[in-house]
Amino acid sequence: MEDRPVALLDEPFSALDASTRADMQDLSAQMLKGKTVLMVTHDPTEAVRLGHQIVVLTPEGTELWQPPQTPPVRDQYVPETTACQAALLSHLRGMR
Repeated sequence: MEDRPVALLDEPFSALDASTRADMQDLSAQMLKGKTVLMVTHDPTEAVRLGHQIVVLTPEGTELWQPPQTPPVRDQYVPETTACQAALLSHLRGMR
């Protein structure tokens, strides 16, 4: 990985098993701290766990989704995080 102020990540963890994915998310967040990161993901859990901002792409354009108030990397098991993940998934399923 190059040491640049901006990192573009397109589904960087999608091919990993769950345990390795969580480890790599933690490592990437640590390595990219203080940088601008644009990450594309189809995984609402990943978006909520890692995102400072969440932008949902829709047929009409974009909409902002409010992540929990706690800073990333969020504990994926706390009620605030799981509720946000569930609501985001429900929203995405309703868009189909």
